[in-house]
Amino acid sequence: MMIEMQKQKLHAEICERIYQTLYNGIRNVKSEEPRTWLKERGLSCEVTGAGFSSGQITHRKTKEYLKEVESVGFIRANNIVCKNGDTGYLTFARFGVVFPLRDGKGRVVNFYGIRFKLEKEEHSFMNDQGIYPAFPHEMTTQLFITTSIMDAASMIEAKVLDNRDAVICIPDGKILPQHEEAIKRLTQLNSIVWIESPKINATQGLQGRIMPKRYVTKTKKKP
Repeated sequence: MMIEMQKQKLHAEICERIYQTLYNGIRNVKSEEPRTWLKERGLSCEVTGAGFSSGQITHRKTKEYLKEVESVGFIRANNIVCKNGDTGYLTFARFGVVFPLRDGKGRVVNFYGIRFKLEKEEHSFMNDQGIYPAFPHEMTTQLFITTSIMDAASMIEAKVLDNRDAVICIPDGKILPQHEEAIKRLTQLNSIVWIESPKINATQGLQGRIMPKRYVTKTKKKP
């Protein structure tokens, strides 16, 4: 148990460092394309937490750093040796907008990427962990659930949530243990508003059980 917790902590620490690189990257003066892509959709990196995977995360990095980033799955060796003798790497969501998913402690543990410069946008998750934008506060009374991260991001950006409202994304309506855990924490929850979104069809999706289309919760009686 202790070893597993240490592994989770290390995973989160590495993902946090990667996220800071991605978030700083999208705010770089040279990153006009991803910021424009967000702006065209009414979004901003400051509010949604979006970052930019430029594909440069492996450049001029130590072998120790590359080993850490590879250990969480953000890069993987492509078995091509570069001119300088270094190993080549494939980067998650290369030249794409990336959103962070967090665990119950608020730590970044996963990423959702959208490669927007391809002929057809490519959507993918790095792994099966975390929730976007985060686990809702335990005192949440009304929970909005979207099946699209973009819809969740739009709600955050629009600032339509009241003080005790929260929104989470359950991609494609596929319930995972972290989604159940997040909802069970909400001791003051009165209602859930289900927002059906177009299917993501991610190249690397999340494997969970499908939530019923008419998913509803009973309204709790106020004491």
